[in-house]
Amino acid sequence: MFNLRYAQSSLLICTLLSSCATIFNNRHQRITVNTTEPSTIIIKDDTVLTSKNMAQFRLRRSKEAIEIISVTDSLTKKIKVKSRTSSAYYSNVFNGPGFIIDLYSPKRHEYPAEIFLNSTDTISKFTRYRPPLKGDVFLNGSFPHFNIFKLRPDGQGVKASAGFFGASLGLDYYYASKRFVNISGSAVMDLFIPIPAPVRFIHDRQMINSLYASLSNNHRIDAFSVGYGLAFARNNWRYLYHNSYNDGKVTKDDILRSNNSLGFIFSSYLQTRTNFSIGMLYRPTFYRFNTDNHFKYEHLISLDIATKLRIMKKRKAKDL
Repeated sequence: MFNLRYAQSSLLICTLLSSCATIFNNRHQRITVNTTEPSTIIIKDDTVLTSKNMAQFRLRRSKEAIEIISVTDSLTKKIKVKSRTSSAYYSNVFNGPGFIIDLYSPKRHEYPAEIFLNSTDTISKFTRYRPPLKGDVFLNGSFPHFNIFKLRPDGQGVKASAGFFGASLGLDYYYASKRFVNISGSAVMDLFIPIPAPVRFIHDRQMINSLYASLSNNHRIDAFSVGYGLAFARNNWRYLYHNSYNDGKVTKDDILRSNNSLGFIFSSYLQTRTNFSIGMLYRPTFYRFNTDNHFKYEHLISLDIATKLRIMKKRKAKDL
């Protein structure tokens, strides 16, 4: 007769004695070396001529670094690529004993799945993402998730607030391999919780949001990018009274102040994955339209999470 308790105990033991890296990682892994020119790539005893500037290898996992040799007609360069701990190993956080089991296993380690080399650069370095080329166009979507506001609504003094949520959509055009122009439209607010949700307030409150368009020039420095440009914003400040309705009648009008402003935008980003970046935005405005006092300083500071999708490619390697 089938013993349910025995089966449950066996399953529990198997789970505790298993490990994520051992289960999910193969003994070998495949890596792709991308180059900017046709090259011969050598890793250990394997020699591969690139096809469409790509060469694939199947390597045994190890904690030891590997050496990649890239050979063109004019240059031979050597790149050292270190091994790293795989994400599967960290998945053992859900299964504590797996950390111990995987600790000395070769399957714990991995090499970058994608390696990009500049075949004409004498500097021995690589990146884990394909550097943009002159002529590339990216669709840029981002979430300025945490925002800090400082506004001066007419007749209300200084109003400051911090909160969550925002969205932005734009385009990046690379007019050089390390310089691009960005045009974006954005909407940000000061929601007091990280995600939109229906909330009932029991007291008076202020709400701030801003809509703005920006045009900026940007420079890439390896995985970093910095930008500067112009921004046109519509800043909105509203004060809402909790007891403004009685039997369906308005007893007290909410206060709304809006202004259209011109200013600057400054940005800095770190690219952490091929299509993923995290950064900061600073958008000060100085000149306000349709008001008696045109010059007033206001600002927005945002923590931004961005993703990019290449929609047009420039494949000529000589532009890199």
